[in-house]
Parts: sequence; C-alpha cells; structure tokens
Amino acid sequence: MLLSGQVAIVAGAAGLGRSVTRAFAREGAAVVVGDPREGTLVVEKAEVAALGGVIRTVATELTHAADGERLVAAALDTFGRVDVVVTNAHVPESADRLAAADLGAWRRDLDAGVFAALHLARAAIPPMRAERHGSIVFVNASVLRGAAARQGAHAAASGALLTAAQVLARELGPANIRVNTIVPLPSDDGRPAAPGPLPNVDDDAGADAIVFLASDLAAVVTGQSLDVQTGPVRR
Repeated sequence: MLLSGQVAIVAGAAGLGRSVTRAFAREGAAVVVGDPREGTLVVEKAEVAALGGVIRTVATELTHAADGERLVAAALDTFGRVDVVVTNAHVPESADRLAAADLGAWRRDLDAGVFAALHLARAAIPPMRAERHGSIVFVNASVLRGAAARQGAHAAASGALLTAAQVLARELGPANIRVNTIVPLPSDDGRPAAPGPLPNVDDDAGADAIVFLASDLAAVVTGQSLDVQTGPVRR
C-alpha cells in the first residue's frame, strides 16, 4: 500500500475530499478529516470503517488559524504524527464585476481560498520538519485555468494559492517536505477540460492523483500544478 503507516489530514470532506479520504484509507493511511458538516463527517467515518481504515473526524469551519491547529493537534494526539495534508475547502464565489465589486467579499474569498489552506499548512510544518518528511497538496479551482467576468475574487484566490504553493515548495524542500497543487476540471463547469477529454472520469480518479502526490512515488515532485479531469461538481 502506498501510504501504509502514514497519517493524513483532509480538510473539506465533500465531493473530491470524500474520494480522497476513501483512497487514503485503502492505501493504508490513518486519516483525520475536518469539515463543518456533522452529517458529512458521520458518512465519512462509516465509509472508512467499512474499508477497514482508521479515521478521526473533527467538526471545524476551516476558516481561522485555530481550525488548522485543531486538525493538526487531533492528528498528533491520536496518531502521533502528520505526513500528508490535503486542503479541499469550498470557496464561495463572488458574482460582482470587478469595477463594482464588494472588496469585503473578495477578502472573504481570500480567507476561505488561501488563508485557510495556509493556516493548516503552517500548523503541519513543525511535525513534518521533525520527521523530515511530508507532502502538502492544495486543491485549487478550475477558474485558475480561465476566469470569466464576475469571477475576479475566486480567480485571485486561486492564483494566490498557486503562488503560495510554489513559494512553500522552495522554502520547505530542504526539509524534504513537498508542496503541490491539483486543479480539478469538472465536466460540468463550463470550461474546457484538459486536452483530449477522457470518458467516465469521476472524483475517484482525481483522488488517485492526490494519492500519487502524497506518496513516495512523487518523491521528486514539488512546486507543480497538475490538471485532473473529474466528474461533475459535488459539494
């Protein structure tokens, strides 16, 4: 199994996050899942248990530094280490044109799309440094590959997250901590998928790409952004 003995944190449990949690459990990782929806966490726990996996769930909003710290603390308290972090929190999309935009809404998008991910990553860095091993995967948004009118805030958050991941990759490389992003290209979001759209793709296929980035198969992959075709958007 690709992640045997490792401990993974997945922030954001719906849609792709749900598939990632199941994939990590199948590959032998203990998983700590954070999400604000109690019902979603109950489903995750039951599915992982059915696979024979090990999971701890944490109800958290994922919007403040304390949320990321709680997830990391839960992983350390329960399993003693943190090897992998995946951020998959939903980012609300503002619908205002830039010239008339509510910049307060832009700040909220940046908080949800960038700072929430960075808070969690920063909280996980010290235990990863201690082990001299770690993988951080930021799930970005397809708007990164082509923003339309009224998507300025969402696109800005996505661009900032990509840049932050590339900087972190350079900073953390000497500690053997890798940082990458994936960009799911859902089949129903109105944007073209990657060249040569594939048939029968779904979130499980996207999760397999994240398993690859989290595993030692990607030991020399860092600072990269990978486009992944997935099924329709599910929140």
